[in-house]
Amino acid sequence: MLAVGFEEDVEVILQKLPAERQSMLFSATMPGWVKKLARKYLNNPLTIDLVGDQDEKLAEGIQLYAISATPTSKRTMLSDLITVYAKGGKTIVFTQTKRDADEVSLALTNSIASEALHGDISQHQRERTLNGFRQGKFTVLVATDVAARGLDIPNVDLIIHYELPNDPETFVHRSGRTGRAGKEGTAILMYTSSQRRTVRSLERDVGCKFEFIGPPAIQEVLESSAEHVVATLNGVHPESIGFFAPTAQRLIDEKGVDALAAALAHLSGFSKPPSSRSLINHEQGWVTLQLTRDPAYSRGFLSARSVTGFLSDVYPAAADEVGKIYLIADEKVCLIERPLL
Repeated sequence: MLAVGFEEDVEVILQKLPAERQSMLFSATMPGWVKKLARKYLNNPLTIDLVGDQDEKLAEGIQLYAISATPTSKRTMLSDLITVYAKGGKTIVFTQTKRDADEVSLALTNSIASEALHGDISQHQRERTLNGFRQGKFTVLVATDVAARGLDIPNVDLIIHYELPNDPETFVHRSGRTGRAGKEGTAILMYTSSQRRTVRSLERDVGCKFEFIGPPAIQEVLESSAEHVVATLNGVHPESIGFFAPTAQRLIDEKGVDALAAALAHLSGFSKPPSSRSLINHEQGWVTLQLTRDPAYSRGFLSARSVTGFLSDVYPAAADEVGKIYLIADEKVCLIERPLL
């Protein structure tokens, strides 16, 4: 994995190598300066191109999603995205700064086993972290771009760009950590509403297409969590099951299916009901409501003021509590957010 900043160093190394040698270069992208070096120092090099002539291009088999998030909803949303889209497999979350890597990893640890990887981590700890991730001791690695360069980690199921990458090449390198060796993978790009134009530019530069999605619904998160727990049960040794069978039978006799449901809820991390969140931006403590205009009500939902006016007529107490208002093109329906009472 080479960056343009190493161009001079690479030239020095190539000049010192013996004339009779075999040279091989592996890279997710082939920028112009690398091609120039190959022409200068290699003898009739053979190029094996798996992605075509375009400098920045993703391998096939990677499903791309983009999701809008606010700074305050990002971390809650991140946990849910991992639960729903990783399906218990390995995830790499890319951040821009070392501080973000530490903070995101710490926030995730409450619900998902994760570790951070960045330049301030010692070589010994770095190796322990990478070995633990490869062996499945934890399933989420939160890393900066520099720290993740050159890593060979097989079977990564999900890549999440917690922040927009600085350039298309970085996006390709990040996303290329999944979908390797003909396998399918998923990459999710998180962005703010003001960055949507940048996301469109990224599509053009890379030649890809994002599917724009909303936050996972609570029901999706619960179902995915339960399915992951069920999958882990297959790894329990039969002898261990025997030790717990009498207690399990007693619980079934006393509580029936509720006993198993309670066990699944606890193992999924939902001993308490999930907190209410906005269906639009995932903000906690908010509830999303749909208003449908009665045909007898002559005015449509043309503006935020028309919505609050409608609420003042039919439910005055709610008019003062409305947060964001989302208008729909047909003017008959709108979405509002209000604090959970």
